[in-house]
Amino acid sequence: ARRNGPFTPRVAAAVRRLGWFVIIGSTAAAVIHLVAIDALLTIMTKLANPFPNLILVPLHLPVPILTGAALLTFARIVRAGAAMDDEIKGTV
Repeated sequence: ARRNGPFTPRVAAAVRRLGWFVIIGSTAAAVIHLVAIDALLTIMTKLANPFPNLILVPLHLPVPILTGAALLTFARIVRAGAAMDDEIKGTV
């Protein structure tokens, strides 16, 4: 980015990958957390399956999802900036 500037397709692709990584990673971490809590409570209470509805609890992920969505939006802006930069280089 230092050599070619921040508006390149490579930077846009990296930011897009980072956005998807944040969204998928935070969702996977929340699901694993819910399964682990369910397993822990089942072991601690020594009942067959006392908490079957715990996995159905909605995932509260507003901050990571919004962060990932912001990164995806920023990647689209950088990609549009790269196209405009190429157009400007072609006209000058």
